[in-house]
Amino acid sequence: DDPRRLVGRHAELGRLAALRRAGERRVVLVGPPGVGKTALARSLARRAREEGAIVHVARVTGDTRDEVLFALARAVGLRMIDDPLAALDALAACLDDPRALLVVDGQIEGCAGTSTMAKAKKRCG
Repeated sequence: DDPRRLVGRHAELGRLAALRRAGERRVVLVGPPGVGKTALARSLARRAREEGAIVHVARVTGDTRDEVLFALARAVGLRMIDDPLAALDALAACLDDPRALLVVDGQIEGCAGTSTMAKAKKRCG
């Protein structure tokens, strides 16, 4: 998370940090592999943590809704939940805190990931 590794992306980092401070609850970084999405997200997470945010980082590689959901639940510290609806409710409760920042690294643009994130957002309000 060395800020010097974020070459040429400091303006984007500033915009993302401003969105987070303004209360934006969902920002998606998209682009082809290797353009720096992960480095940018990790830099945002580091900055947010320094500002008092509760930061959770999830590496998502699952293809099914449940795989994505359980990866997100593990990222916020939820363990021993094997019921998808209970995991979704617990995840939403964790993310309901306005200080919470969940950084999701991985391809979740497919139906499973998008659906899971939308449901978690809806339950958060």
